[in-house]
Amino acid sequence: MYRLFFGFLIAALPSVSFAQSVACWLDSLSAREELSASIATNKDLRPLWSYSNRWGVYTQYERAEFFASARADIRILHTPHTNLHAGLGLVASTDDSRRVPHEAYLSGNVFMFDYLAGMKAYSPLAADDDVSSGNYLMSSNARPTPRIGLGIFDYFSVPFTRDWLQVKGGVFVGRLFDDDFDDDYTSLFTTSVTLHEKFAYVRIGGWYVKPYIGLVHSVLIGGTTPDGHKIPTDFWASFFGRGSEDFRDYDGGWLRGEATNAAGAHQGIWDFGADFSLGDFKAHLYYQRIFTDAVGVDPLSKYVKDYYLGLTLHTPSPLFRKVNVEYVKTYDQMGDGTPDPIGRDKNGALMAVYPGDFPLEQNALMDWLHEHFTDEDLADWQARSGKPLNYHTVNTFLRDHWGNGEKSGRKVYLNNGLYYQGWTQNGLSLGTPLFHSAKTMRAYMSDSDRAQMLIFLANTRVAAVNIGLVGNVSPRHSYQFRYTFSRNHGSIVEKYDGGAFSMTPYKDYFYESAKIQNYLLLSTSYDVSDGFLNLFRLRFEVAADFGELYSSTAFRVACIHYLNFRHVR
Repeated sequence: MYRLFFGFLIAALPSVSFAQSVACWLDSLSAREELSASIATNKDLRPLWSYSNRWGVYTQYERAEFFASARADIRILHTPHTNLHAGLGLVASTDDSRRVPHEAYLSGNVFMFDYLAGMKAYSPLAADDDVSSGNYLMSSNARPTPRIGLGIFDYFSVPFTRDWLQVKGGVFVGRLFDDDFDDDYTSLFTTSVTLHEKFAYVRIGGWYVKPYIGLVHSVLIGGTTPDGHKIPTDFWASFFGRGSEDFRDYDGGWLRGEATNAAGAHQGIWDFGADFSLGDFKAHLYYQRIFTDAVGVDPLSKYVKDYYLGLTLHTPSPLFRKVNVEYVKTYDQMGDGTPDPIGRDKNGALMAVYPGDFPLEQNALMDWLHEHFTDEDLADWQARSGKPLNYHTVNTFLRDHWGNGEKSGRKVYLNNGLYYQGWTQNGLSLGTPLFHSAKTMRAYMSDSDRAQMLIFLANTRVAAVNIGLVGNVSPRHSYQFRYTFSRNHGSIVEKYDGGAFSMTPYKDYFYESAKIQNYLLLSTSYDVSDGFLNLFRLRFEVAADFGELYSSTAFRVACIHYLNFRHVR
C-alpha cells in the first residue's frame, strides 16, 4: 500500500530540482500501515482509552470494528537550513464516519521557523499523550483539522544568551469540519467555524533545571448558526481577545455582548513548570491553570481554581521508559454565579444585564442607571468601588458584585452558547478526552435518568487522577499501561433548570451527586524486523471502563508495518 502513496506523492508534488534522483526520494520516504480488529462487550459505548488520544482514528460507539490505515511521509527538500515534507494518510473502518482522508499536508522549516499546511496528526504541545490524560487544549484526541501554522514549535535558544533564554511559540488558523456523524446532534451545530490556536513559552535554560511559563489560547470564530444566522468574523479582535463593534448593531443586536466582551468563543491555559535533565534521566513538572474569560487572563487570579498538576519522568530503565502521574480538577468553573449580571432593579423586576446593554456615552449611561437603579444604589456602588461611575467601572461592578454577590461564573469549559458543539470534531473533544459528550451520556444513561443536554460536552466537571507507564520488557517486547480514576459532576449549567441564568436547581439531575468512573488500558507489542527496511509490530490491547456510569471492555489485535528508507543506504 505504501507504493500507492509513494506513486501519488511523486505525481502530485513538483520536483524541486531536476538533479534530485529517485534514490534520494526513496531515502526520504517513510510509511506506516495498520490492519486491526476489535470487539467490545458494550454494544453502545467502548472504553475511553480504546479510542482517545489517537487522533480520532478508532470508533467510539461500534461494538465491533475492522480497521485499516496507511500513511506516507516524504521529505522532498533538505538543505542545512530548510526542510519540506509532504504527507498523506487514509483510514478505513466499518464505522462509516471514519472512511476518510485523515492526513494531507506540507510541513517543514526554514531556519528556526516551522510551518504546516493541511491536515496533519501533530500538536507541538502533545508530547506525552501516550501516558497522560491528554492536553486540555491542542491535544491528540480528535481528527486533525485543515489548518495553516507558523512558528517555532520547539524551544530555540535566543542568540547571545548562551542558552539561558529559550522561546517557542506558534499560530494556527484552520476550519472545523461540518460534522454529520449523528443528525440528532449535528443539526444543532454551528457550521463553517474557524478555529484559531496559538501558544507562547519562555524557558530559562543553561542548567539542569529549566523553569518555564507558557500561555495557550484557542478561539472559535464566525460560522452560521442552525437557524441560518451568520456570526460576524473579526479575526484580530478574536486574536487579541477584544470586543468588536462589528457585533453591536449586527442583525438586530442579538450579538451585542461581543462588542464589549470578546469576539468569538475563548479558552486558555497558563502553563507553569520546569524541565529537569541529569544524564539519561529527564523529568517534566507542570501546573496548568484553566480560564475562559478576562478574569483568568491574570495568571495569578484568585478566582481561577481549576488546574492540571502533573509529573512525567523519562528514566534510563528500559522497564519504565516513561512514567506519568497527574491530577486534573475542572469542577469549579468560576463558581455558581451567572455568566452575566442578573438581579432585581429598583422596581423589583428580575433583570439580566448583558455586555453592551448600557450606553457608552456618559450622560446616556447615567440616564440608563437612574432608570433602573435608585440613587442610594448608585451612591453605594461608587463608595464601594472608590471610582467614579462610568462605562468601565459600572460594567466591572455589575459583573463582580451585583446579582448573587458572586464573581461571574458558570464558565463551562470547551463549550459556548454560540457553538453547541463547542471544541469538538466528529463528536470527540479537541482537548481533554475526560469530558463526556451528550451522545456519550445518552449511551450510558437510562430512559428515566434526567439531564437537559443544553450543551454538547455535557459532563465537564471532573476530578481525576491518572497514572501512565510505557516501557520495554525486552528489546522487542514493549508495553503501555494507563489507569485513570475520575469523579464526574456533570455540567455547572445543566444543574440549573433552564441553564446559565437560572437559579432553580434541576430536579433529580443525573449528576446531582458525583459519579465515579475508572478507565484502564493495557497494551503489549512485539516487534519483528528484517534488519533492513521493514519493521512489523504485533499489538494486543485490552481496555476496560467500570464504575457508576457504565461498564465496557474492548480487545484489539493489530498488525502494523513500518517502512522507513531514511536510515538505510
